[in-house]
Amino acid sequence: MRQNASGEAVAELHATLRALLAHGLLYQGDNAARDKAIVSLRGDFSRQTLGNDTVLVLNQYQKERGLPAFAGVDAQTAHFLNIELMALGLLTEKIATPVLTLDAQVEIRCVVVNSRGTAIAGIEVEPRHEMASKVRKAIAKPQTTDERGTTTFRFSQSSYADLTGTGPLNLCFAVRR
Repeated sequence: MRQNASGEAVAELHATLRALLAHGLLYQGDNAARDKAIVSLRGDFSRQTLGNDTVLVLNQYQKERGLPAFAGVDAQTAHFLNIELMALGLLTEKIATPVLTLDAQVEIRCVVVNSRGTAIAGIEVEPRHEMASKVRKAIAKPQTTDERGTTTFRFSQSSYADLTGTGPLNLCFAVRR
């Protein structure tokens, strides 16, 4: 569904956005922005069009969930919206698996310092996932800190998905001289 679309699917999108706004699941922690969004959407709602105001709120939803934002609803966004509706008890039918999967890119910058706050160069740092059993598994190759005591790790969510399954990453670090 793209910008300027109209019809039943757009009406369902509007109902979904209303529910998310009413339950505080959009613009979390920013009541003024949420109230402004509710007011700004009235025109698009009454015309049942996916207009500029709907796109702005939809883009906020996508941004808050780490989804790619564009002027419409793709299969991935629809899947996330359906999951939230199910969690609210507003959608009971079984939904299909998403066509796309989100493979978030992760960048972690580490700074190693001593007890006085002075950077330490030449320290090996290895990011790990701590499992429920307290077993720690490496999620990237170890790197050595530079003269500023820093090192940066870059990897994708898929590189550690086999360790976490559908759960979150429980990040810890092994540090060695």
